[in-house]
Amino acid sequence: MLTTQKEIRAAFWEANPQASRRKIPAYSGKGWMYRTDTRVAFCDYLDSLARNGEVSQALAERAPLIPSRAVYEYEIHGNYGHGFECECSESTWAEALQRLREYRENGPGQYKLVRVRKLESREG
Repeated sequence: MLTTQKEIRAAFWEANPQASRRKIPAYSGKGWMYRTDTRVAFCDYLDSLARNGEVSQALAERAPLIPSRAVYEYEIHGNYGHGFECECSESTWAEALQRLREYRENGPGQYKLVRVRKLESREG
C-alpha cells in the first residue's frame, strides 16, 4: 500500500514510462505544469489505485502530480484595540501554539494564530 504522495508519483512514473515529462507554462501564467495527456494519465492511475485499495481515498484526493513548493509559517496576531497586527511567527504549529499560550497568559490584548503560505526559496 502506498502511503505518501511521493511514493504515488514514483509509482506513476515507473508504471508509465511513456508519459511525457515535458512541462508547459501553466494556464495562470505562474509556474509550470505537465501536458494534458500526462495529467489525465496520472488521474486515471490514481483513481485505479484508490478503487483497488492501494491508496486511501483521502490520500488520492490530495495527491498532486507536481509537489507543492509551499511552506507554511504560523503567525501570532495581537489586537490591542487598533486591529490585529503580527506579533511574531514560528515555523511549526507546536511552537506557534506554545507562543500563543504565552501571549494569552501575559498580554492584555486578544490573540489569534494565522497560518501563512509562503513559497519555498530555490536558493542553496
